[in-house]
This record gives sequence, structure tokens and C-alpha cells, in this order.
Amino acid sequence: MAVMRNICRLWLLLSLFGFSLVSLRRKSSRSSWHSSAVGPRTGSSDNSTLQNDEDEPLPMLGCLVVITSTTTLTGYYGDSVVLPCNCEDPETNPRTLKWEKPSLGSVYYFTEDYTEPEVHEEYEGRVALVEGSPGNLSLIIKNLREEDAGSYRCISDYGTEHLELIIEGKT
Repeated sequence: MAVMRNICRLWLLLSLFGFSLVSLRRKSSRSSWHSSAVGPRTGSSDNSTLQNDEDEPLPMLGCLVVITSTTTLTGYYGDSVVLPCNCEDPETNPRTLKWEKPSLGSVYYFTEDYTEPEVHEEYEGRVALVEGSPGNLSLIIKNLREEDAGSYRCISDYGTEHLELIIEGKT
């Protein structure tokens, strides 16, 4: 059920930006793979795939962010907190990643075109991604401040995770 909901969200998001999603199929275990891509809509209406009684759908691979309802986290003034965000496939490295705070804009932005991420001046020297698995997109915020409280979004190639951060402990 959750997988279908995520696929529907992906389809809706892509269609809003003028993309079409062509299903991925394979002929049979002994046959070659038929691959098609996700891309901008064109004037062509040819969405044909290999036709065979043994055709079966393939799962989409890539950095599909595991979408859940809004997660609420509590951090403590002066401490660090990890805002969780993960790809379904832990070995997938997304082409783009953006952590944003809607009230402020982009907090952390990385794309494969840059060697260094862009970090908002309010978070300079205080944010980093969790290292290890390429599919772990979690953001560490160090030296928490009162103004760090609020909503955050982890936006990757194919999904968005919503989080709410509460800061406690300033006396």
C-alpha cells in the first residue's frame, strides 16, 4: 500500500513538471531488459514497450525517498540533532539533494554539478550530511539555536520528507 502511494506521489510530481513516466518492463528472465526513461513530454505519443505474454513490470530503482507523515524531533539548545532522510536503496547516490526550511529557504543544497554544497549563511559551519551510506541523506545540525526550530524538508530526486524540529532547554 505504501509503495503504491509513493508511486502515485511520484507520478503526480512528475506530471506537474511536464514529465511522463514510461513503465519499465523486462521480457523474461532469459531475455534482455527493455529500459525506458523518465523524461520531458514530447510531441510523440509512442509509449510502446516490448509486447510479450511473459512481460512483467520492473521495480523502479534509484533514490526514492522513503515518504512518511511529518516526523517531529526534539533537539536541545547547544546540542546537535540528526534530521533523518533516506533513499529506499541505501547504495544509491542522488543527483541532487536539498534540505530546506520553508520559512528561510534552502539550508543545504548539493548537486552532482558542484564539488561543494551550498549552505545558507545561518547554518554555515553547523550542518553536514551523515557520512557512510550514499543513500543516507540525513542532515546533522550542530550547536542548535532557538531559530533552528521549525519545519524542514529533505528534497531528493524523487521524493520529499517532512520534519518538524522542536528546540528545548534554553534557560
